[in-house]
Amino acid sequence: MPTILVVDDEANLRRAVCRGLEERGHRTLQAGTLGEARRRLLTESPDAVLLDLKLPDGNGLKLLDELRKSHPETPVVILTAYGDVDSAVRALKAGAEDFFEKPFDLEAVGLILERIFERKRLRDEVASLRERLGEVEPLGDSPAWRTMLETVRRVSPTSATVLLTGESGTGKEVIARTIHRYSGREGEFIAIHAAALPAELLESELFGHSRGAFTGAVKDKPGLFEQADGGTLFLDEIGELPPATQVKLLRVLQEGETVRLGETRARRLDLRLVAATNSDLHAAVTRGDFRPDLYYRLAVVTIELPPLRERGEDVLLLGRHFLNRAAAAHRLPSRRFSHETRRALLNHTWPGNVRELANLCERLVILTQGEEISPEELPAEIGGAGGTDWPPQLPEGMGLDEAVERLERRMLEHALIEAGGVAQRAAEILGIGRGAMQYKLKRYGLG
Repeated sequence: MPTILVVDDEANLRRAVCRGLEERGHRTLQAGTLGEARRRLLTESPDAVLLDLKLPDGNGLKLLDELRKSHPETPVVILTAYGDVDSAVRALKAGAEDFFEKPFDLEAVGLILERIFERKRLRDEVASLRERLGEVEPLGDSPAWRTMLETVRRVSPTSATVLLTGESGTGKEVIARTIHRYSGREGEFIAIHAAALPAELLESELFGHSRGAFTGAVKDKPGLFEQADGGTLFLDEIGELPPATQVKLLRVLQEGETVRLGETRARRLDLRLVAATNSDLHAAVTRGDFRPDLYYRLAVVTIELPPLRERGEDVLLLGRHFLNRAAAAHRLPSRRFSHETRRALLNHTWPGNVRELANLCERLVILTQGEEISPEELPAEIGGAGGTDWPPQLPEGMGLDEAVERLERRMLEHALIEAGGVAQRAAEILGIGRGAMQYKLKRYGLG
């Protein structure tokens, strides 16, 4: 059920419009002045706004401008007095969806709103599809994010190797895809996670192999470097590369050629390498765990992605995007955050960054019963019910063993989020061994 804010100083007209919209199945909110509308917008996130241009305390164009900045995805339809078409045209240029001269046909207004909501639904589905295909634009409007994107735009058209740094879950692959898209390169974008494969298999995936190169190599296979020829190879968690693979990667960067396992013939390449890490490669060089010559080859341009906790209200912008994406993907009604929920999201430190927010929004879309997401529906660590109580109160009938298991599972989930899904790193965060980690993942069905 979409919510529509009707802003008009004529009380009878306002009530009539709201009554007609409610008969069409919409929820309505009312405001008679700019000030009242602003107060409504502090606690509500309407799906559309019907806005009169002439209000007792100012021009509606001012509120339209504010909405474009604070609620850029919220469509606005202008209501204007007869003969004031010039103002309505200015409103359209400022971002309004449509306008109606008073007196207007309420049925026509209802039809326009339904078309707007249908277009929004289709846009959300297209955005969801584009994201699955890797064509998503990197969302964000905070100063830190805009500064980072400016560097991305400047380096993308060049052939320079780029090293993306920052915490796990900050969106490195999205930025790598953006670099590829802005580069103009016609080849493919190929991504591989270095920590996800054992050393032997990783080399075979990267460099390819010839038939008979090792047991099980029954036919020739081109590597990912060859597949990315003319395009971009994204090598995530490059700090996990074994020493032998580091040597071979250095040759690719220095000579512009690759050799398949089991062969001696070199193949010339024209590819762009974008590498990423959430570890301190410079410290790894100092420890002797990473080759200094490879590090300096990789760090031609280093771009650090800011953590979500430093991006201010980008949390809410991304949250709305993820809610819409999840609703479209699961064919469920869209949800919105209540004012208290928005405040809780802004206060959270987001150890799992954007990945944590995306997972949370998908869970909320699936599990929330109503249209508005209240704080009680958030996990306790984000400000949900019982979030400030410690030690937690045991539900009636729950014993200590069950409570400990529940807490252990939650800690495992958070460690995996923070570690970007890499079990070994999650084990290090929790201070347990690999064997214990594997046992617990299997026990809780998280493996």
